[in-house]
Amino acid sequence: MEHDDRSHTSAPRCHAQSLTVRFAGFPSIDFAIGQFRFLRRLMFVHGRNCYRRLPTLIYYIFYKNIIETLVQYWFTTSAAWSGETPFVQIVINWYNMFYTAVPILAFAINDTDLPSSVAERQPTAYRISVESCWYSHLRFWRWQAEAFYASVVALFIPFLSLHASTSTDGNGGASGATPGHFEVGAVVQDLVIVGVTLRLTLELHAVTAIEALAYIGTIVFWIGNLAAFSEIDAPIGMCYGCWGAWNGVLRVFASPLPALATVLAVALMLLPRYANKVYSTVHGSDLKQMRAVAMAAHRAQKNRQAAALMHAAPPSPMLSCSSSKRGFAFSIDESSARRVLGVDV
Repeated sequence: MEHDDRSHTSAPRCHAQSLTVRFAGFPSIDFAIGQFRFLRRLMFVHGRNCYRRLPTLIYYIFYKNIIETLVQYWFTTSAAWSGETPFVQIVINWYNMFYTAVPILAFAINDTDLPSSVAERQPTAYRISVESCWYSHLRFWRWQAEAFYASVVALFIPFLSLHASTSTDGNGGASGATPGHFEVGAVVQDLVIVGVTLRLTLELHAVTAIEALAYIGTIVFWIGNLAAFSEIDAPIGMCYGCWGAWNGVLRVFASPLPALATVLAVALMLLPRYANKVYSTVHGSDLKQMRAVAMAAHRAQKNRQAAALMHAAPPSPMLSCSSSKRGFAFSIDESSARRVLGVDV
């Protein structure tokens, strides 16, 4: 960071690469602050959260789109390379707009792994952010390898289960029913949307009402849409492959074997990440150690402050000032300056 004094008439501002911070009331800024003491929270709380959330946002956007695309690719390999898709067009169009957008937005805006009071008082928690501990090329390609694996699971387990459930009747003989590719597609798309939504829950550090509403609401919205595609005729003028091809697909979900296969497939899709979390819990990780150290340091600091307050003398009336904490950027008393520098008051 450096002070920008290229112009004697310009307002004071701080630079961090391409980030511009000025005091409130000036145009062309990224962030506006009213006092220097706000810079600490801007960096150590909001800046740290951006470092931590944005990598997951990048990983996940590629992850969910690779699964949706590869599933259709694997399907066309078994359909004589015809280029046919098992999904109706309206679901393909809405996949990124409605079915998978809200959970990642809730994560990118609201998820937090440390209380703001801890992150603000422990600069070591910020240091690990700028050391690329959350983003790396290796982590990116691990997510994409997991997407490759999940796409295979999401297509072929429902595909095989539907074949097995309709190839025999209740007496062990041939049933004469063969699932159409759109019926297969309905089960696969259900698995993909539920699977990628639950996959993101494994990255959460805290569950609030916002996350609960985003994740549960997305799955409920998708189930309602699937029921509408199955039970409501397509609007007049809409092509068969856009909606009508999924009319009546809910009967496929009534079969017990595809339902059990769907649960199994979701579990297999989540298995790599869940196994990694178990391994990190058992053997530890740098991020978990950082959080533990930050929380321990914060508790020790609060204990020291409480002990100091118990033995502190009452303040002198000559040193008190009712307006000392309401000044502008350069009107900071000694106690405010000590808070900015992170010195215990």
